Amino acid sequence: MDEQRELLWRVARGALWLLAGGGALLTVLGRWDWLLGFAVGGGISLGNFSLIARAVAQGSGTKALRPARVLRGSLLRLILTGLALFLVVVYLPVNLIALAVGLLAVQVVVVAGALRRGFQVDAD
Repeated sequence: MDEQRELLWRVARGALWLLAGGGALLTVLGRWDWLLGFAVGGGISLGNFSLIARAVAQGSGTKALRPARVLRGSLLRLILTGLALFLVVVYLPVNLIALAVGLLAVQVVVVAGALRRGFQVDAD
């Protein structure tokens, strides 16, 4: 279980570093609407990742996952994410491209980590 927790923390830290770097770049460039969209998208991405990680951790502790529970959890997460995105797009002056890029922050870190581990050669 410690290995799983370490992986989750590594992905979260990587996403935060990616968001901080992108936010710093957008701040230097003075693109405030892009910065807001990028930060909000990244926050939604991290929140969704946290909910998925919590569901996986709870599900791995039981012997059999009930499909109804998995479906309810997935639908609730989808509804919350959709509601958050709707409210952001309607009420905040965000750039939609930056919002979409921010939403990809966790996925970029996961794919980069998988590629990095895939290219490493074991010394054994």
